[in-house]
Amino acid sequence: FCRTFGAMSIQGDRNDLSTRLAARLRVCILGGTAFLNTESADLVKALASEADARFAGQGVIFITCGQQGIQEAFAKGCGDGTLVRNLLVQGEPSHYRAGQDIVVARDADSVKKLFLEVGDVYITVEGGPGVAQDARMVMARSAHVLALKRTGGASAGKFDFPEKALRPDFASEEQWDLLCSSATPVRKAAGIAVDLLNNLLEAKGRPSMAGVNLEMSSFESGLSWPSTSTMTSVLAHGNTRRKWTMVVCVAILLAIVILVIAAVMYFQDSSKQDANTGSTSMSSMQETHKIVGEALRFLRARK
Repeated sequence: FCRTFGAMSIQGDRNDLSTRLAARLRVCILGGTAFLNTESADLVKALASEADARFAGQGVIFITCGQQGIQEAFAKGCGDGTLVRNLLVQGEPSHYRAGQDIVVARDADSVKKLFLEVGDVYITVEGGPGVAQDARMVMARSAHVLALKRTGGASAGKFDFPEKALRPDFASEEQWDLLCSSATPVRKAAGIAVDLLNNLLEAKGRPSMAGVNLEMSSFESGLSWPSTSTMTSVLAHGNTRRKWTMVVCVAILLAIVILVIAAVMYFQDSSKQDANTGSTSMSSMQETHKIVGEALRFLRARK
């Protein structure tokens, strides 16, 4: 709860979001919510560890959407999480305790749209049609894509993955061949991937203006950046609603119990009345037989 509240209680304005995501290089992690093979998991963990060691204090951040699977493995493997930012839907914590949680929108579609617009480079791991589509979208705005081809799926060129990403211009032929080959040890491949990210970092040279002033006009109208006081009010309102809901449920339960007790008592009274009625009828019949017997005896005596 404390972590969720901390994520929800960020200062609610665009400048705060820009500050939290400001960096010389923003690296987004793209992949599915589960690994298809163990080697992919090992590569992602090694990459996260290498990246944390290389880029600490260098103005590089790694961005996720707080998803399980590939993003989770990277976030947990990236040192103490100082370099990780998790973009979240309001009221929903990330699926792991790693990195800084930042509430950015009220629905998942808006979070995904922001995620696809803020990155300088996107690392893809495995993936299906969705990852391929995302890669095409980010390349259309001239962002870089670093596909870990050896992990297979979309990252290996399936599902109409952008061809240009399968041979990036920021990698030498030797680097790319080693990175793509499954014969290359995982730790070495991770080091090569980090070298390629460093190439992009050096090419940028200084922090870009986009790193400080995020261009969010395309989705700004659909988002609301809640202030701390607003989120506190939201939480209090939520607690009040839960309390009233509990009171109503208890009242309904008590009403049901009372109705059941009343029904049992009614049927018991009915049974007693039926028993009393039966006893009265029997007495009446016996009295009738007695009167008839007396009458017959009187008639016999008259004869």
